[in-house]
Amino acid sequence: MKKFELHKLKAMAVESADLTSTARELAERDRDYYDDHQWTAEEIAALKAKKQPVITMNRIKRKVDAMVGIEQQSRVDPRAYPRNPQDESAADAATKALVYVDDNTRFDSKKSACFENMIVEGYGGVEVGVEEKRGKFEITIN
Repeated sequence: MKKFELHKLKAMAVESADLTSTARELAERDRDYYDDHQWTAEEIAALKAKKQPVITMNRIKRKVDAMVGIEQQSRVDPRAYPRNPQDESAADAATKALVYVDDNTRFDSKKSACFENMIVEGYGGVEVGVEEKRGKFEITIN
C-alpha cells in the first residue's frame, strides 16, 4: 500500500474542501429553505423597518414532505429471488436474513432520512458495517 506524507494528505483535504465549497453552500441554502430560514437578516430588518410582517409560505417543505410520504407508502419488504428453481430454499433463507437486518437496524427510518437528504441537499447515504454485540456479529446501518 502506498504511504502518504502528512503534508500531502492535508493538501488533499484542503483541495477537496475548496472544490466542493460551492456545492456545500448550495446544499446549506437548500436546507435553510426547507427549515423556513428563507429570509436574510437584511431582508428581515427592511421588512421590520416598514412595519411589515415576515411571512413565509414554505411550499418547498410541503413538497419534500409529500415526496417522503410517497416513499414511505411505496415501501416493500426486502425479498431475494432464486436464480434457478433449485435455489428456492436459499432465496427464502436470504429473504429471512434481509428482513431480520431490516427490522434490527430500523432501516426504514434511516432510508426515509437519507431520501429526504437526497431531495433537499442533493446527496445522502448510509454506512453499513458489522459490530460484535453479545458475542455475535450484527450488521449496523448508520
